[in-house]
Amino acid sequence: MLSGAGGLCENRYMTLEQIILIGLLITTFGIFALDRFRIEVVAVSGLMAAFAVGLVPASSVFSGLAHSAVISVAEILILVGALQASHLLDRAATTLTAKIKSEQILLLLLCSLAGFVSIFMNNIGALALMLPLVTAVSERSEIPLSRMLMPISFATLLGGTCSLIGTPANLLVSDVLLAETGEGLGFFEFANVGLPALLVGVVAIVLFVPRLLPTIKSSEVGHMAETVAKPGRLILEANVPPQSSLAGTFLPLAESNFDGRIESIRRNDQFVFGKRETIRLEPGDALLIEGNREKLERLIQSGMLITDLSPNGAEADQGAAVVVPESVVLGSRISTLEGFTDMGVRIVAITSPRKRLEGSFSDLQLAVGDVIHLAGPARAIDQAIRDHNLLSVSAPADILPLRTSLPPLIAFFGAVALSASGLLRPELAFGAAIAGLVIFGQLDLISAIRRLNWPILIMLAAMIPIGNAVETTGLAEFIARIFLSAAPQAGPLFILFSVLITAVVITPFVNNASTAIILAPIAFQIAISSGIDPAIVLLAVAVGVSLDFVTPFGHHNNTIVMGICGYRFRDFPIAGWPVLLAVLATSFFALSVLLAQSTFPN
Repeated sequence: MLSGAGGLCENRYMTLEQIILIGLLITTFGIFALDRFRIEVVAVSGLMAAFAVGLVPASSVFSGLAHSAVISVAEILILVGALQASHLLDRAATTLTAKIKSEQILLLLLCSLAGFVSIFMNNIGALALMLPLVTAVSERSEIPLSRMLMPISFATLLGGTCSLIGTPANLLVSDVLLAETGEGLGFFEFANVGLPALLVGVVAIVLFVPRLLPTIKSSEVGHMAETVAKPGRLILEANVPPQSSLAGTFLPLAESNFDGRIESIRRNDQFVFGKRETIRLEPGDALLIEGNREKLERLIQSGMLITDLSPNGAEADQGAAVVVPESVVLGSRISTLEGFTDMGVRIVAITSPRKRLEGSFSDLQLAVGDVIHLAGPARAIDQAIRDHNLLSVSAPADILPLRTSLPPLIAFFGAVALSASGLLRPELAFGAAIAGLVIFGQLDLISAIRRLNWPILIMLAAMIPIGNAVETTGLAEFIARIFLSAAPQAGPLFILFSVLITAVVITPFVNNASTAIILAPIAFQIAISSGIDPAIVLLAVAVGVSLDFVTPFGHHNNTIVMGICGYRFRDFPIAGWPVLLAVLATSFFALSVLLAQSTFPN
């Protein structure tokens, strides 16, 4: 229930249900941060726990499925899928590389384009559209892909701060204001803070990120797009042939050949255990190996190891694709992926940011950001990538005619115009665009629904009732009172900065949508009780939850590019801190200007 300034309830102690809710939130967020379980499973488990203890009534358990934010995200993902299938941006690669030779100017243009595209669609969708273009530019300009993809990921996060549909978090924050006051944030109202952050952020990205990333050897330049993850780590299963010089060597000596680790050894279908220093490799051993890609490839080419990547051991055609949140294979073990084998396609290796490997290669579970390396007929590989909602990391072989892009492009931006003008709510505008594409035969709706990012949608639908409980139980009001009592003389600028920093600190460990769901009602109560325009405080939440440049797991885009390029964890804080500081200062300045211009309360 809405309270006026100074009108917060006088309860000094938390109620039992508030204590239980805080415990549930901490547990849920902690499990999210571990990143060892599927996000939708964690969210649904949290929702069922909330229902079991009476925090969420039976009538509200499935209310998230009908929430406007969930519907809008689903519709945007469908339209982005149509745009992606049309190769909208691919044809720009030839023009860019033909006319521009400077790496810095190319990166500035690509980051600007990535930020612009992300204003109008989900961050992951923007990255999916940009990836083929960036890969093609990397291949044709001989600029390592690793110097480009982290900047592109950062740019898509910044672009998402500029509009209502740029990220699900913006929709969720706007809906909190709509529920409390009857009027949500305008379609481009987010740009009051997001646009300055985007402009300054892109400049900071171009100036700092490539310089702070690891140095790339000249021998590796120009091959990034072709071989996917150089310089990176490869995980594969290999056999030791009788003639190999590795036979008879101890593990540490064998591992020195590829700067990696032999994670497991199977001999006669039995795992070999013992002290690593005393284990000798024998002919026929099956090894689960994680190591330097180039050195492993040299061992395979020389015949010291035999794998499906061996010159005479696999089909001539190979491909690679990255696992994204909507991929059908997410969370599956390699041994269970019968859809690939039915097509005559094999997973021969993966590149993964994971740190822990157990069992055999077939036991590995695929996670967001994993790059899977495939062998088989070229058409079958392409079909398998499409059928399993994977994201190809190969440069496009050819460019489709311009007319194939026009219908989804017109539908998408027509919906943006209708929504931005206020004539239709976003879920109605984008629903109309989808209906138009279906009616005119430009979209296979059944296929589009099958390819939706269901883990994200289910997570949102499950977390929304829990977020509502933060308000209905009075927890948001209680936390607001504690916050204000801890800083009784704090001015509006301090409160605004505190909310912004809180969002920035939490979002690297919990996905930004979940952070927004929980923080938004608390921020609203803080704003009301301190006499600040709640729209400005909610903008601080919306921007703050998107500023994740220092970890690879706070946002799926960072996880995806880490898997593709083989970045190390420490590369993100080293390269991302200057960007974070520049964008944080710019965002706070923009929020301060809005606060100075505010006439709230009227």
